[in-house]
Amino acid sequence: MDSGVIRGLYRDITDCAHLTPGWIQGFAEFFTEAGILLFGGLLLLAWWRAPGGDSRATAVALLAPWRPWPDISSARP
Repeated sequence: MDSGVIRGLYRDITDCAHLTPGWIQGFAEFFTEAGILLFGGLLLLAWWRAPGGDSRATAVALLAPWRPWPDISSARP
């Protein structure tokens, strides 16, 4: 994608967000934080329930937040 198109789309989205009422912004902010906390709790639960003798399952549960995601910003069609 052309960076100008992406930049325009980003500005359209942020302009729309600025125009929403404050209570909707507060609702979205609350559930963004709640989602992060829920995800962290689920990761802790996965770690807690991982079998004690299986070090691979424990490592996967503990290292999930630091998984290296592929860089798609430089991908070309």
